[in-house]
Amino acid sequence: MKFRTSLATAGSAIVLILAGFWIVERWQQQEHYRADAIARLSIVGARLEGALNKRLFLIRGLVAYISNYPDIDEAEFEKFARVIVAEVPGIYKIQLAKNTTVSHIYPYSGYEADLGINLMESPEDEERIEAAIASRKTTVVGPITNSSGNIALIARIPIFQTPEDGEPESGPYWGLMQVFISRDALLKEVAIAEPTEEKFQYAIRLEDGSEGGFLFGKEAVFQGNPVTLEVSLQGSSWEFAAIPVGGWPSSRTNTLQSIIEAVLLAGLTGILIFQWTRKPALLAEAVEQATGELRQSEAKYRELVQNANTIILRMDVEGNLVFFNEFAQSFFGYSETEIIGKNALGTIMAETYSSGNDLLAMVKQSLESPDRYTYYESKEVRRQGSQVWIAWRNKALRDEEDNFNGILCIGADISDRKRAEQELQERVEFENLITTISTRLIDLDVSEIDREIDRALQVLGEFAQVDRSYIFQFYEKPNRLKNTHEWCIAGVEPQKDNLQGLSLEDLPWFWEKIKNNEVLEIPRVTDLPLEASVEKKLLQSQDIKSLICVPMISAGSLVGFLGFDSVRGEKSWSPESIKLFKMVGEMFVNALERQRVEGALRDSEAELRALFAAMTDIILVLDKEGRYLKIAPTNPNLLYKPFSDLLGKTLHEVLPKDRADNFLSEIQLSLAKQENHYFEYRLPIGDIEIWFLANISPIQEDSVLWVARDITDLKEAELALQKANEELEIRVEERTADLTQVNHRLRKEISDRLLAEEELRKSEERWQLALKGNNDGIWDWNLITDECFYSSRCKEMLGYSDDEMAKHIDEWFSRIHPEDKDWVIEALQEHFNKITPYFVADYRMCCKDGSYKWILSRAQALWDDAGTSVRAVGSITDITERKQAEEALRQSEAREREKSGQLEEALREIQRSQAQMIQSEKMSSLGQLVAGIAHEINNPVNFIHGNLDYVTDYARDLLDLVHLYNDEYSEASLDITEKLEEIDLDFVEEDLDKMILSMKRGTERIRQIVLSLRNFSRLDEAEMKPVDIHQGIESTLLILQNRLNGSQGLPEIKIVKEFGQLPNIACYASQLNQVFMNIISNAIDAIEIRTRKKSAEEARSNTGTIIIRTALVEREAMTRRDPESLRSMSAEESQLTSLATLSAANEITRDDAIASPEIDWAVVEITDNGLGMTEEIISQIFNPFFTTKDVGQGKGLGLSVSYQIVVEQHGGKIQCKSEPGSGTTFDILIPINNRPIAQLR
Repeated sequence: MKFRTSLATAGSAIVLILAGFWIVERWQQQEHYRADAIARLSIVGARLEGALNKRLFLIRGLVAYISNYPDIDEAEFEKFARVIVAEVPGIYKIQLAKNTTVSHIYPYSGYEADLGINLMESPEDEERIEAAIASRKTTVVGPITNSSGNIALIARIPIFQTPEDGEPESGPYWGLMQVFISRDALLKEVAIAEPTEEKFQYAIRLEDGSEGGFLFGKEAVFQGNPVTLEVSLQGSSWEFAAIPVGGWPSSRTNTLQSIIEAVLLAGLTGILIFQWTRKPALLAEAVEQATGELRQSEAKYRELVQNANTIILRMDVEGNLVFFNEFAQSFFGYSETEIIGKNALGTIMAETYSSGNDLLAMVKQSLESPDRYTYYESKEVRRQGSQVWIAWRNKALRDEEDNFNGILCIGADISDRKRAEQELQERVEFENLITTISTRLIDLDVSEIDREIDRALQVLGEFAQVDRSYIFQFYEKPNRLKNTHEWCIAGVEPQKDNLQGLSLEDLPWFWEKIKNNEVLEIPRVTDLPLEASVEKKLLQSQDIKSLICVPMISAGSLVGFLGFDSVRGEKSWSPESIKLFKMVGEMFVNALERQRVEGALRDSEAELRALFAAMTDIILVLDKEGRYLKIAPTNPNLLYKPFSDLLGKTLHEVLPKDRADNFLSEIQLSLAKQENHYFEYRLPIGDIEIWFLANISPIQEDSVLWVARDITDLKEAELALQKANEELEIRVEERTADLTQVNHRLRKEISDRLLAEEELRKSEERWQLALKGNNDGIWDWNLITDECFYSSRCKEMLGYSDDEMAKHIDEWFSRIHPEDKDWVIEALQEHFNKITPYFVADYRMCCKDGSYKWILSRAQALWDDAGTSVRAVGSITDITERKQAEEALRQSEAREREKSGQLEEALREIQRSQAQMIQSEKMSSLGQLVAGIAHEINNPVNFIHGNLDYVTDYARDLLDLVHLYNDEYSEASLDITEKLEEIDLDFVEEDLDKMILSMKRGTERIRQIVLSLRNFSRLDEAEMKPVDIHQGIESTLLILQNRLNGSQGLPEIKIVKEFGQLPNIACYASQLNQVFMNIISNAIDAIEIRTRKKSAEEARSNTGTIIIRTALVEREAMTRRDPESLRSMSAEESQLTSLATLSAANEITRDDAIASPEIDWAVVEITDNGLGMTEEIISQIFNPFFTTKDVGQGKGLGLSVSYQIVVEQHGGKIQCKSEPGSGTTFDILIPINNRPIAQLR
């Protein structure tokens, strides 16, 4: 019995020793593996999250575009999706669902059936999609198996519209985007696609472990007591698991010696116990020896724990450290004596509120799961102050009574992983920031680009934690820079104003780097090399500690650089950050280039619009088949059809066949000869047939420029002139032989005018040809800033190089000849005030060598909405040789004046406008004819009128003689008696006095008409001289008396004359009479048209009336009184108080009166109650050839010539005021002490 007891005791000791060794060894091995597995899972999770974010980065750009432009069409979607699928590995399909129905898909081929699918058909999908829409965040679901057997994840991104002027994607829900991502591509990038190369087996599934939710691995991994980690991927929770390949080992392969030693120790101990139980004394000694050996084994195992490459520590219930292995001591920097007994807070955990919460959370988590190790990540602190991230595996410890007595913590350093996660998070945020900037810059108006770039620099600077961000751009020369955009944090001094016009030649080291498109990163300015001493000095003067400069490149050329400065401390940048900075630089380059291009286009468009505004010709571009390629918007009223009906059509699709054939042959002729070609044609435009003169110029081998000018008025004028010539010839043939010489001279002058017209047309053709290859200089004046651009040709004309004239208008005005400067400025001001339609002037300019050149300057101004001139664009032509030729010609004319008077007159006539030439010719011919007729009629009428008194006396004497014969010879012969009865002597005697009286009245009437004709024509008064304007008006009314008395059944027109007291006015009398004739004739026409539109009763009750008023406006009224005081002047103060337009007259001439305060003004107002006119017609009535009358009834020259006579010849003003149905009023203002306009200038 004693033997059995001893044997049992020895066996129990052996079993206890072996069991203790096995438990300690297995615990240490599994904890080592689990810590390694946790670290590996964390890295895999971070990689997987980074791989997903990288693939969804470009997708966010497409989502942002759709948010701003929800009406995206198939072509636009395909363009974006094609780039994404091609550039991002793993994305093989993109669906776009408006609301929840698939409306767009890429690629289309093979997935046609997806269109029209409702994504919320299944309840599970409906729940998940509604959750994604409610969260407004991207969610990842799956995996799924597609039709080809491949496994994929689906990223669902809800799209919300961006309201105008609102925050991005803050508007209503628009739809959903689904992105299909290949699982294999993701796992390959994460590097877990080949598990045989790892020492762990992995599995990844949805957190709920639902069927089909495995992304990777097998269910067996989760059933093998795995290390697990929960990871959130784009709104979905995933569970990661890992176990060692082959499962958890039962013993460590490198501890065989320890196992043998443990077995031997256990056996020896058992033998001794067996022997000593039989011998108590020996037993006590053996127990003591076994206990010592057991303590040695425990020390050995403790040494294994101490030397483990893992942090192992134990805390009591108060958080005091009671165990701290050697690795933990080395890692945290504390010795065992320094740390044991100390509280974790204040040593390895910083004494902060968050650290206290972390410790409490670790304890709470361990107590809630007492049977397993819990996982917790927290930021701890080493002794020297550096912070580290630790992944803790914690287990609550309990005593024999199951009371909590501490916590065992096993930790692994995950700082590198956390750092990688932080860098990844920062990269994602940076990429999102770049996406936001890119989205805001897309289609932004060019006027907003600078402000948006400044805002982006601020956002980038704040995100990159720098103190200054900026952009430098090259200008003028490739090595000169200016700081165009800058942002500085508060407290940092801006440098933008100090860095304008920076020359890189002064910074050779920097220039050498940047011109080779290198990114210049300087983490420490103090470490710059010796060759960068200049740059170092400049940077240190701005307190810059670190900086980075990223080149900005456009079309392969360096255009500037993007820079970031750190002033408050030194800073470095990662390669990934530098790549993103390059992307930002490219975005800024694209935005600035678009700003430059669109600005240039706007300037060019403004110039073209100004040019087109001054043109009335039709300008077309057609190809060799007669197809309309382009149509300039110069005069749409002269197009055969509207723009939309012409573009892209051929001539045969638009015009009649014969006309299209004709036009096409002319085009092909010009292309064949490759030279300009002119021809005339006519087309029906609306209800009117228009004559055109076309100039066809080849542009390329298969297209031409077609410029057509309306010459209808010219044609009509030619026909009218021809008709007038024919009528004149007939009338001349009926005149006496004394008029034959005048007739011949008139024919010769008409022929000369036709020749001059032909020469003018040829000159115009030559001008059109020369315009293409002209050598003119161009200037562009900003009237707001007085900045003025001069082309190289402008400067070359005056002998200057490009850099010798500043871009300011003073450079031009300072070189104008002193004698020309005032009137040039005056002419410009008249154009800017819209008095003249354009500016044309020839004057002298001072050259660099001091000589003067004559130039011809032309310009067109641009006005803003308020009518203020803001810009003028023009050209200059060197006409020095022409002026010299003209001067030589004038000198020659002076020498040969007596012999070449007629030639000089013809030359001056040619230089006048076509309208004035025709009208002047008509009035000249009419004046000569009237003067000749008046002269011819006046002589015989004077003879008759002068002899009527003698005829009266002779007749009376003869009658007295007859009576005397009757008295003396009362009985007359039969023949005498019959003759007396036949002639009715009593009646003859009675009627003779009446007949002679009527003859006197008739001859007097003829003499008055002749006098009126002579007063109207006044051919003997070619120079300006004082005349009575009232007499000219009376003569005009007398000539028009026949029309005023009524004809063709029309009632008489009433004339009301309200003449004031006017002195004789210095003027060209015949020309003013012509003005009165034109205006009164037009008034009669308007009244007759109005009368014809009324019934006979209405016409009788509302007769036509023409009111003619004259008055004097003294200089004081024009220069000192405002319009209100003029309106309130009494009759004694002025004779013009009855004029309704007195205030308007004041507005017209007040500036002129102030400029010439010595001038008094005579005003003639002619008012009719005719049809009236619209504002549109009033704005054109003074244009040559403009008329509202039917073809053949008006030439459109009367008012144009009247304007020239009043304004240009007399320095006066003429204004029209009218309203439809209310009649028309013309105000004519003539300066009383006038001088020829040349003298006034």
